[in-house]
Amino acid sequence: MKYIEVRENNKNKFEEFVNNNKYATCMQMWGWAEFRNEIEDNLYTRVGIVSDKSEFYLTATYAIHRFNILGKVLYIPQGPIWSNEKALTIFVRNIRKVANQNNCFAVVCEPRVRKNDKRFNQLIDNKFKYTDEAVQPRDTVFIDLTKSEKELMYSFSKSTRYNIRYARKKGIVVKRYTSEKDVDRIDGFYKLIKKTQKRKYFYVQDKRYFVELWKKFSRNNQAILYEARYKGEVLGIIVVLYNNIWASSLFSSTTRKYANLKPIYLARWESIKDAKSIECKIYDFFGATRSKDKKHPFYYTTQHKLGFGQRVEEFAGTFEIVLDPFKYKLWRLLENQGIFRFYERTFLKLFNKKNVKKEIKRR
Repeated sequence: MKYIEVRENNKNKFEEFVNNNKYATCMQMWGWAEFRNEIEDNLYTRVGIVSDKSEFYLTATYAIHRFNILGKVLYIPQGPIWSNEKALTIFVRNIRKVANQNNCFAVVCEPRVRKNDKRFNQLIDNKFKYTDEAVQPRDTVFIDLTKSEKELMYSFSKSTRYNIRYARKKGIVVKRYTSEKDVDRIDGFYKLIKKTQKRKYFYVQDKRYFVELWKKFSRNNQAILYEARYKGEVLGIIVVLYNNIWASSLFSSTTRKYANLKPIYLARWESIKDAKSIECKIYDFFGATRSKDKKHPFYYTTQHKLGFGQRVEEFAGTFEIVLDPFKYKLWRLLENQGIFRFYERTFLKLFNKKNVKKEIKRR
């Protein structure tokens, strides 16, 4: 086995490995690097561990983030993905070299592993330090799509089943868009998600981010946009990405108008049925919280998702290799104070501060 930087001639085998791996997410798919590199030149690089016949045993798509004069961090979002521990060992040896060559003071990765997973121990055995942190949302809600439609419906909460039927009865219509030519639908989605942001406060990328994402994934037949409409007016939108194993509800947005008609419930159900029809095994809501605090930014969104999935799935967090202990310690100190934004914890601190300001203004 050997370490390679993945080129276009490796695309088919790279995609075959990633798109058939249950531990993969959209952030490790081929299209993710393509669309992100359209926005920021050469931000992401694909690497892998392959056999003599160019069969993949590990893939990783990484970015190098600069933190002003302090230095750089090599970050692998929701990766690497591996099927062989020896491949992981070869990867770690080589990614350390890459990080050193780029003057990085740390390597941070966030594969989807659980604490009781043998892959957790494989990371520790390969000198990664586990940290109880998260960059991407650590928790999510899954739906098992191997069930029949009838079984799926009856696995939902009573109120969710009622809301799906109620939306249909009241005349909510769900429209689907799948083509790159449908990129104009992103205009309406972006306006809606910005309105949702004002109500719930969460970070939203600029419009170009969503446009490029749609172009890349729809071009590969890996994206569907759902609009929930009432009398021709768009009330809610869901964007779903998918591969051979899972469908991921990456983004959604709604308006308060006609909220009593429960439009997003019907759109969600249609997207679940479509994922099942194309033989996906898992529907991933991509982001949730185990917090019981109603002021948590993901609390109410999670309650909606739990009506479909019933249980929050928790992944371990991040794993790090520290290459320069002094710079790393200083970075963590500044990041903890909110001077740098990297971990989800920092976002939550900023969210809480913003909520405090809102409460003061109300008084």
